Amino acid sequence: MVFEYRSVYSLKKICLFAAHFYPHLGGIETYTLQLAKKMILSNYEVIVVTSNIDDSPEYELYQGIKVYRFPVLKFINGRLPFPKFNMSFLKILKKIKAENSDYYILNARFYIHSIIGSLIAKREKKPVILIEHGTGHFTLNNKLLDLFGHIYEHTITFFLKRLVKEFYGVSYACNKWLQHFGITAIDVLYNGIDVNYQIKSHKNYRDFLHIDNDEVVITYAGRLIKEKGIISLVDTFNKLCAKHNNISLVIAGDGPLHSEVIKMKTEKISLLGRMEHDEVLKLMTTSDIFVLTTNFPEGLPTSILEAALYQCAILASPRGGTPEVVIDDSYGILINPLDNDAIYRGLDILISDKKNRVMLSKNVREKVLAEFDWSVTATNLINNLQRIDKLDKYV
Repeated sequence: MVFEYRSVYSLKKICLFAAHFYPHLGGIETYTLQLAKKMILSNYEVIVVTSNIDDSPEYELYQGIKVYRFPVLKFINGRLPFPKFNMSFLKILKKIKAENSDYYILNARFYIHSIIGSLIAKREKKPVILIEHGTGHFTLNNKLLDLFGHIYEHTITFFLKRLVKEFYGVSYACNKWLQHFGITAIDVLYNGIDVNYQIKSHKNYRDFLHIDNDEVVITYAGRLIKEKGIISLVDTFNKLCAKHNNISLVIAGDGPLHSEVIKMKTEKISLLGRMEHDEVLKLMTTSDIFVLTTNFPEGLPTSILEAALYQCAILASPRGGTPEVVIDDSYGILINPLDNDAIYRGLDILISDKKNRVMLSKNVREKVLAEFDWSVTATNLINNLQRIDKLDKYV
């Protein structure tokens, strides 16, 4: 049955397609959830169509959002869900069509879900837009598999270019990457954060981890994978300990390199594992420096925005949209993630010069407050939807 939830107002309805969504955690999941919540506050009704990766209900009302989950095959440990075209899929598809949405928004080109959403929009003659979240080809660190991945990505993009007229990116870097596929983006719908979020945790992480108040806390939050630069960070930190006796490294996250990080761990390193999002934010409030020396094809890392909000000085790589936040050396330090000496020098500067560290954190926080709140992104999306409404013929 279709959800009974209805607004008493005649609201325009948005159908968001995202291959991953709550309870699965990640960047696109967070983007989809936060944008959906802001659009609901702006008097839109929102549906999310996603994958049933975690044995969740096929239908759910979550924070005012109707969620439909396709049955899927879980390739690459669930990173690439592929719909099962069975009776359950057809029943859910029928209910999605019955929702009669006014707009279709597709998150990322890489997934079959985006093809399905664009085909529904075309059949119903409704506007459809696609939001790009990457700045490089998906990689499995295997040349042969990556080659097949590139072919797959170009093939699915070939079809999407014929079904979708408007493409956007979560950063200008994403829009530049779209040019690789012969696509000119319309606008940027920035990844964002809720600048008014109230942290619920009361934990004092300096007390919890027995870190003195005069120590400089360096924090990493993310998956423990090679592309995120975690091994280089730990190795560089251990070398810095020979020069600085007042530093601590706190790592929040889990992943395939967990055991390797444990082998490198010293008493100056705290490895907290996977944490609830609220706890990560609380950790940032007691941190001095945030590091993300990623070589991953990021769109715009949420962790960079959050670290800026909570007044951490930032050392990062210029991947994805990070240079759109750390726009010059008065906002943070950008380094080559493959250059361990550059990581060492950048951290050494931030550790040694507290006045500069505080100035950088203040500047980047002000920029994030002004430009990267979810309300800014939602307003920009609404303006573009209203522009689309005025077009004589969209489909």
